[in-house]
Amino acid sequence: MIPVGLEPEPDGTVLVHWEDLGSYHCYHGFFDDGLAMLQALVKGHLPGMQTPLADLPPLPPEQCVSPTGLIFHSARCGSTLLAKVLARSRKNIVVGEADVHNTFWRLVEGRGAGEIELFRRLVLAMGRRRLPGYSGHIVKFTSHNVMRFRSIREAFPHTPALFLFRDPQATLDSYHRGLPGWMGKDCGDGLRWHTPEAAVEDFWEAALAIREPGLRMLDYSNLTPASVPSILEWFGQKPDSTELRQMRTEFGWNSKSRVPKPFVREVRARLGTVSPRLAELYTALRAREAADWPELSSNSERKST
Repeated sequence: MIPVGLEPEPDGTVLVHWEDLGSYHCYHGFFDDGLAMLQALVKGHLPGMQTPLADLPPLPPEQCVSPTGLIFHSARCGSTLLAKVLARSRKNIVVGEADVHNTFWRLVEGRGAGEIELFRRLVLAMGRRRLPGYSGHIVKFTSHNVMRFRSIREAFPHTPALFLFRDPQATLDSYHRGLPGWMGKDCGDGLRWHTPEAAVEDFWEAALAIREPGLRMLDYSNLTPASVPSILEWFGQKPDSTELRQMRTEFGWNSKSRVPKPFVREVRARLGTVSPRLAELYTALRAREAADWPELSSNSERKST
């Protein structure tokens, strides 16, 4: 069994809802989509239980896979595609934007050592080794979680991390075509955004403020089949040629579709307005990326000439 939800009780107790996923491997970019599919397949009849979050026990190391990669992003920049690329390998547990992770920050206050340890145990419990071949555990956080990077880093101090971003015009256009579910809502820690422009600016500023070698920046334009080996190496993975070929095929499919649907690049009208500040931040992110991935920058330059 793994945690799939957190529920507050009237007395202030927070309960962990567990369900038995058996040997189900989630290929989805969003954990909750994969869980919903499994529940539909078994008509919702998954064995489960509830326990107090405060009593969440530490799992023995041999029962779970500690995170081997953390994905942060500013939304609409390829993070779901990358999660699905990684999930094509049945060696990887990929947990994408799970509601249980986001709910934790709204329900647990204080951020003291006890709360960070509870979060660490929660993430580890979701990485239970349900398949014997599991050796990787990739966690893709919802975009606003870059604002609490330091708390997450405290829980997992040595896990390689990525921050994905995208050309500001394309990012804002995508936001304005369909706002994310968290827009205008309480995201925990007093975090709330009412416009895409404000959210993206905060996310980019937060990412740039993180100065550590364990975090690398990656532009959507450099998330390509050719860059997959470099990304996998950063996450400590070296798949064989068959696995790598399977991962690369994911680029041919629409990453946000819940059913298989070929990816078709569309030309759409511009909807957002890029401020000088966003343009400045994007330039700074690209500079950090060039320092992090010199091989990707040289490839990008060759493609543009």
